[in-house]
Amino acid sequence: MVKFEVLWAEIEKKGGEALNEAVRSRREKCDCPACPTYNSCAGDKEERVFCLAGKTDCIREEDMQGCICPSCRVQEELGLENMYYCVYGNAKEQMG
Repeated sequence: MVKFEVLWAEIEKKGGEALNEAVRSRREKCDCPACPTYNSCAGDKEERVFCLAGKTDCIREEDMQGCICPSCRVQEELGLENMYYCVYGNAKEQMG
């Protein structure tokens, strides 16, 4: 979690564009499109990296069909442990 906390502190310090850049730089590593919960709405909007970007209007609790966040390279890189960021919010939001 320390890696994420350091990244999030930088994002908060630099502002919204820093978050966009953090998401963009991890798009290729992101496994969201392979997740059983990921749907065509999120795909059409090219949404991913929910662990940083946060929840989407495309996916709701009733859409949840399994979560592959625990095996995602982005989650591993950032030292995260939660699941269903697409529904419950990014790692910072889930920390409380």
